[in-house]
Amino acid sequence: MNSWVRHLLASAFANITNLQTCFYGLDKTKTYVYFDPISKETAEAHLLKLLDIFLSGFVRPLPFFPPSSLAYQEELFKSAEPVNEEVMDFAVSQARGEWMPTDFNKGGRKDGELPENLICFRNSPVSLPEFAELADSIYQPMLTAEKKGKP
Repeated sequence: MNSWVRHLLASAFANITNLQTCFYGLDKTKTYVYFDPISKETAEAHLLKLLDIFLSGFVRPLPFFPPSSLAYQEELFKSAEPVNEEVMDFAVSQARGEWMPTDFNKGGRKDGELPENLICFRNSPVSLPEFAELADSIYQPMLTAEKKGKP
């Protein structure tokens, strides 16, 4: 997500034509991610949408949790089939897997174990319609534009 926002900011404000950004992940994946050029107007529209969502979070808790929301959206994105109820159910189960703690957690606590999330969402929010809407609004444009590997 950080690389996507940086690409949007550079595309919107850097005054560089045909800007392609490339990032190398220092996390466990060690992969290259790059984004092809987008127009200044498109970048600004995406940034305004993200800013609107961010500001909404100051008014009320939003059911957006990066690991859970990304797992949900990635499952929808990689589905070769048109999105149907079965695909949606599987995407929700992937999100729930990032929300619910297990005895075999790796890499820290799950979204559902974090105190700030428990205060705002006592029950799993991954089945809420707004969870899906936010995951789609935030991650769908990024996943559509993202390319993996060296450019």
